[in-house]
Amino acid sequence: WGRIKTGGEFITSFNYSTHVKSKITINDNPIHLSFDQNVVPYISCICSQITKENDRYLVNIFDEYALSNPDNKTEILCRRIKEKINSSVYIYGDATGRKRDTRGMVNDYDIIQRDLRSILHNTSMRVPYSNPSVNKTRMFLNKVFGGYLPIDIIINPNCKHLISDIENVKEDATGGMLKEKFTDKQTHQSYEKYGHHLDCLRYFLCEAFKGYFNR
Repeated sequence: WGRIKTGGEFITSFNYSTHVKSKITINDNPIHLSFDQNVVPYISCICSQITKENDRYLVNIFDEYALSNPDNKTEILCRRIKEKINSSVYIYGDATGRKRDTRGMVNDYDIIQRDLRSILHNTSMRVPYSNPSVNKTRMFLNKVFGGYLPIDIIINPNCKHLISDIENVKEDATGGMLKEKFTDKQTHQSYEKYGHHLDCLRYFLCEAFKGYFNR
């Protein structure tokens, strides 16, 4: 039934037996993709659908991606997505991915728009120009998981990275996310082991339900 809580979790209202379930996706419903463009330990994405019934929303997080080296490239991630998804999509994610870098005159979302153009539409891009406050997103996500808003959320048991993030990421002294550093014994690279798919979830829910979040 999941990991035993020890206190201090960033998401305190998550309950494995309540929130981890399998649900069939709906073919004609759009897919919501949320990205976090870290290179190490992997580039991340979660895939969701949103339905509404009796004035309540149901968020079904049905798949995730965690591509490590040598596949931790935005182009490869988009190719993997297109192998599975052919319905229209909405795009969410880390606002810092809008910045250009040494790869040239394009940013990560330019690449996403180029490589996923066949399943995008005029209102697909929902990436803000700045990320929401981590403290506010913690409060918002705990209200969602706690059932205090008309938003129900279920996570497919195959989304092991997202579930592991929710269970393991701790709250730091300021109310933010305590992202503990780990060092790879072979490459000696230092990286944050947990939190990347949880970031995808934060970016997605806070933008998709912006009205509730802003309140």
